[in-house]
Amino acid sequence: MELSVRVDPTGPLQGVLSVDGAWGAEGLNLSHWPGNTTPPDLVHELSTGSALRFAGLDPTERVERAAGAEAIVNNHYDTDGVLALFATRHPERALEFRAALLEAAAAGDFFQVPSERGLALDALITNFADPERSAFARTFAAEPDHVRHTEVTLQLLAELPALLGVERLPNEELWLPVVERYRLDRAELEGASRHDDAERDLTTYLSPRPWNLEGPGRHALFGSTGADRVLVLAPSTGGGHTVRLILSTLSWFEPLCRERLARPDLARLAARLNELEPCSSDCGTAWRTQKLTGASPELWFGTTELESYAEHSTALRASAIDLDLIRREIEIELSAT
Repeated sequence: MELSVRVDPTGPLQGVLSVDGAWGAEGLNLSHWPGNTTPPDLVHELSTGSALRFAGLDPTERVERAAGAEAIVNNHYDTDGVLALFATRHPERALEFRAALLEAAAAGDFFQVPSERGLALDALITNFADPERSAFARTFAAEPDHVRHTEVTLQLLAELPALLGVERLPNEELWLPVVERYRLDRAELEGASRHDDAERDLTTYLSPRPWNLEGPGRHALFGSTGADRVLVLAPSTGGGHTVRLILSTLSWFEPLCRERLARPDLARLAARLNELEPCSSDCGTAWRTQKLTGASPELWFGTTELESYAEHSTALRASAIDLDLIRREIEIELSAT
């Protein structure tokens, strides 16, 4: 089944087999995004998993299920999407590396780390599209994002069959710094106290000293716990504590990996904490949140400079609220869901 491949958010909704996203395209959809129309027998917690289940069908059935499709399309660029495209375009080869593909997709979409190899492959795919890091992507730096993403994806689809079989991944500059920082982050977590609260689906890390750099990143945090919420606390050299509460993607994607609690009202929690904070927005710092409708929002005390899905946070500042009071307010809000 030789179909063209596009990463195009504006293309036609008919005559396509869509993967990963769910944006109303007609025809077969292989996705774990909210609103997906994946057939029940192909449902998986990852879009790559659904694509692999499709790949495992008899070739004749694959053609029948994709009837009318002239292209395989995704509407955004990320590791799970690229690997879902690969599994759909090269089913036999993808099935040979099923475990490796699922590990990399989980590293990309869930911030989990089933293996360092999976984390490395996710980083390679992610950074391969970054013109500042990737020489190939730099060739298309002046093009619109969907053009660059399509060209990068086509190149990866051509390289992945050989790349998956090598002992050590190429392009170390794209993935080795990510793996090395992950190791440092895990070492930092080893020095912190940990409390698992199954009732609130929460893991809390409290460092006995200020974090090095910006503190442990998302992959170290969610790679060490299956909880949907992680609270990260550390003392500041000037007094007070830095606070970062992250909700994982596990409670956003469909189907849920397991039964999850409803998401807490982070905006309400931030408002309550700002009432308690001696110095908030007037000082340029405040309790802040990202939109709860996002795949992995967070709450923190600090400045506004924080992108969605940031691995590490440069926006953290020390809150002057008593640490026990902060934890109590967070636990109250989490218990209200």
